[in-house]
Amino acid sequence: MKKLLLLLLFAGLLNTGSVFGWGREGHETIAKIAERNLTKKAKKRIEKYLGGHSIVYFAKWMDEYRHTPEYKFTNNWHTVPVNAGLRYEDSMLATGGNAIYGLEQAIENLKNYRSLTDSAVEVNLKYIIHLVGDMHCPAHIKYTTHDTKYDVLFEDKYHKPHKFPIHSVWDNEIITTTRIWSVSEWADELDRLPKAERQAVAAGTPRDWLHDNAVVCEAQFEWAKPGQRLGQDFLNEALPLIERQIRKNKTRLAKKLRDGAFEREVQPDFLPADDAAEAGAFEIVRRKRFPIKPMSVEEAILQMDLLEHTFFVFRDVASDGAVAVVYRRKNGGYGLIVTDEEE
Repeated sequence: MKKLLLLLLFAGLLNTGSVFGWGREGHETIAKIAERNLTKKAKKRIEKYLGGHSIVYFAKWMDEYRHTPEYKFTNNWHTVPVNAGLRYEDSMLATGGNAIYGLEQAIENLKNYRSLTDSAVEVNLKYIIHLVGDMHCPAHIKYTTHDTKYDVLFEDKYHKPHKFPIHSVWDNEIITTTRIWSVSEWADELDRLPKAERQAVAAGTPRDWLHDNAVVCEAQFEWAKPGQRLGQDFLNEALPLIERQIRKNKTRLAKKLRDGAFEREVQPDFLPADDAAEAGAFEIVRRKRFPIKPMSVEEAILQMDLLEHTFFVFRDVASDGAVAVVYRRKNGGYGLIVTDEEE
């Protein structure tokens, strides 16, 4: 099977209390370069599911919708922790998820894209476009061995210092202070990796990419300490790092989008009215098989929301693996049905 959806997920792609990975310029530049490296076929098929829009159009979509009632469950998906060895491990997954969790779930969902609605395919593509970008931003890697929440004095272009959380400096201030080009012009400048280097950067899994990012970006704690005034010397170190991260990000996103494209045959789940009248009252018109995985109720709800379904079947780990169904109630909230074996 062509792997566009799966590959897209791997893609190389706030307030001060919460977090928005990169600013608009960073996310849109990454998407712009990635789009340029797509084949016409892949670009056309992706845009089909994005309502005719380019991937650049949705580069910041997750930031804009994270606080809405429908997508508030993704609010914690913009950062990801790493351990002392600068790697992510499953035990680090907290309630609400993180960037690796969201990315891997989107990838897994798109493996079975034929069973999804068009809107579910669309939203999972949007997750991939954005989350790979967040994972490459220095401020979105949460080091367990470093304090990542502190303020610095960052100099504007007139060398006047302003107090900022270090997170905001990496997300926005470095780029907005130093960049003099449009998104398209900056994309032209950064889209220059040799073929061999592009292939090396694109190899591996999202967890491999995260480890690579964490190793490279750990230098940020030497360059910017709590309360420190950050001027041109800091920018001379920080801007090249940001540009390297953007190049890696767009390369990984473009490769996964380019490696495969998918075609989806839309088949109705219902019979036309005339045929339905002739069919038997209990005729099965469609059968569907899927694995039932063990997970917590909270994770099942996240999966249901991610797939945009009204219910989700799973094995409840809190009930010794009993088959359970979580569902969305019409009056708000969720319901849970847990099966009991007959004695």
